[in-house]
Amino acid sequence: MVIKKFHLKDFPADRIRILLSDNDKFIDDSINYFGSLKKLANFLSVSPQVIHFWKKLNLFIPLVHIKKIVNKRGLDWNEIESNVITYKGPNSSLAVKNPKLPIIESPELFALIAHLIGDGSVNKNNIPIYTNSNKDLIDNFQKLISSVFGDVDEKIYYRNSGCYDLRSPRVIADLIKFFYNIDFKTRNAIIPERIKDLPIEFSVALIRAFADDEGNVDLNHKISIYSTNKNILLSIKELLTGKLDFSDVQIAEKSESYFYLTIKPKEIEKYFQVIGFNHPTKLNKLSKLIEIRNNYNGVRRKNNETKEEIIDLLSSENLSTEELIFKLGVRKSNVNMPLKDLYKKGLITKSNKIGQKIIWTKLEV
Repeated sequence: MVIKKFHLKDFPADRIRILLSDNDKFIDDSINYFGSLKKLANFLSVSPQVIHFWKKLNLFIPLVHIKKIVNKRGLDWNEIESNVITYKGPNSSLAVKNPKLPIIESPELFALIAHLIGDGSVNKNNIPIYTNSNKDLIDNFQKLISSVFGDVDEKIYYRNSGCYDLRSPRVIADLIKFFYNIDFKTRNAIIPERIKDLPIEFSVALIRAFADDEGNVDLNHKISIYSTNKNILLSIKELLTGKLDFSDVQIAEKSESYFYLTIKPKEIEKYFQVIGFNHPTKLNKLSKLIEIRNNYNGVRRKNNETKEEIIDLLSSENLSTEELIFKLGVRKSNVNMPLKDLYKKGLITKSNKIGQKIIWTKLEV
C-alpha cells in the first residue's frame, strides 16, 4: 500500500490557523484580485477589520479562509504549503513551528498514537498529554513529535508523584483524530485498521511504544502488556501473530475490566530482537533474561543449592529479589520458595522495602 501524505489542503479547515512567511503579500495580492478589501471580506463572510488585523498584527489566518482564497484564485497548493512557517489550533493553543509538510505516514506517527492511548491522554480541551516517570520516554516522545510534525511548543511539568507531564499542541490530537477517525479515551480507543496494510516496521513501532508504557518484563521469563481496553490488546495480538509471526500470544483477564496479553518464554528472545523496548529499565531486564536463557546448560539444580547460594550472596551484601534472580541465573518462581523457607527459618529477613522491591539481608545465627 502507498504511504499516505497529508497535505495542508487535507487538514480540517475549521481546526487550523496558519501563518505564512509572506502573510502581507498574500493578503495584498488577494485584495488586488478581488478589487478591494471590502469585496474580499464579503467573499470570506468576515468584516474588513478582521482582514486588516491579519495584516497589521501578522495574525494567524484560519485555514478555512485560506482554502477559499486559494481555490478561487487558482493558486498552487504546493507553493502555499511551502510558505507555512507556523500552524496551530483555535484560540491561544500551542503552535507547530517550522512544520514538516506534508505530514507523512511513518512508524513514528503510529508510535505517537500508541503513546497517547497508553500513558498519554487527550483532555477535555483536546490537549495531548504524555505522562511518565521515566525521563528517557519523555525525551523520546518529544523526538517522535518533532520527527512527524516539526518544532513544537511544549510544556513539561514535574509532579510530586515523580512523574513528568508533557503537554503538546492540541492541533496534534486534532490532526491524528481527523486522519484516522480514532478516539484516545482509554476504553474507547482503537488502533487504526490501516496499520494492517502498512509495512512491518509500523507494527513494530506501535507495539514497542505501547509496551514501553503498559508492558512488564516478568522475571518468570514472560512479557506482559496490560490494558483496561481489551480491543487494544486484541489488535496488538493480531499484529504480533499476523504481521510478526509470533505463535503463542495469550490474552487473559487479570481482574474485572483489566486485561493482559502474554508473550511466553520461548518467544521473549524473538521479542527482544524484533521489537525490544525504548524504556531503558525494561530493555535492560529483558536483555539479562535473554542472557540467562542463553547460558542455561540444561542441568537441574541440586536440592538446597539455591538456598546455599542465597545465603552466600547475602553474606556479602543486601540484595533485592530481582538482584538475586539475576545473580543466580534462575526464574523468579525458582527463587521465591527458597526465600520463603529461609525467611521462616530465621536465616534471612527483609531489611527494607522500596516500592514493591524487597531488600533481603542475612541474619547472624
